[in-house]
Amino acid sequence: MMFPFLYGSTIIMFVLAVNNKIYERQISMINRKYLVTDELNRLAKALRILGYDAKVIKSISLLNLIRLAQKEGRTVLTRNKKIARDKHEFKRVLIVDEDYENQLGELVGNVEINQQKLFSRCSECNRELAVIDKVKIEGMVPAKVYDKNEEYKICFKCGRVYWRGDHYKEILAKITKALVIPK
Repeated sequence: MMFPFLYGSTIIMFVLAVNNKIYERQISMINRKYLVTDELNRLAKALRILGYDAKVIKSISLLNLIRLAQKEGRTVLTRNKKIARDKHEFKRVLIVDEDYENQLGELVGNVEINQQKLFSRCSECNRELAVIDKVKIEGMVPAKVYDKNEEYKICFKCGRVYWRGDHYKEILAKITKALVIPK
C-alpha cells in the first residue's frame, strides 16, 4: 500500500513492504490547485493572490474530501493531523504553523511566484478575474482610486473590483517575504 504525505515542502511517499518495514522516498510537486480546510482560510487567500486555485472546504466528510481532491486533481492543505495521516491515496500537506505568513513559508518548494498569474483570482471567492474597462467601474471604486488608476480587474461572481494600489504592493511584499527560503 502506498500513500503520499506532504510535510511542509517535501512530499514523502511511504511504501509499506510485505515484511511491514516502512520505506520512504521524496518527490517534488508544484500543483496549481488546492483544497484548503477551513482553518487555513487566510492561507487560501494568499495562494489565490499568487494565482493558485485554492478552494476552501468548510464542512465535508473525510471520504468526500478525498474523493473531491482526487476528482479535481487537487492537493489538500490542512492543519488536521487525522486528514494528513489518512491511509487513502491522495496528495495532502500538513501545515503546522498557525500564522498564515509562516504557513505560506511551509509551502516553499511547492508554490512559485509567476508574474502572469499574480492577482489573477478573486481572493474572496476564488473565481478567475477579468480585465474590465475603467469606464465600466466608475462609481464602483472611490473617486480618488478611479482618478489615480487606469487598469482594473473584476470578479464577475462576487463583484469585487481590484486595482494595483498601495495595498497591492504591501500584500505582494508580505507574500514574497514569506516565500523567501531562510539561509
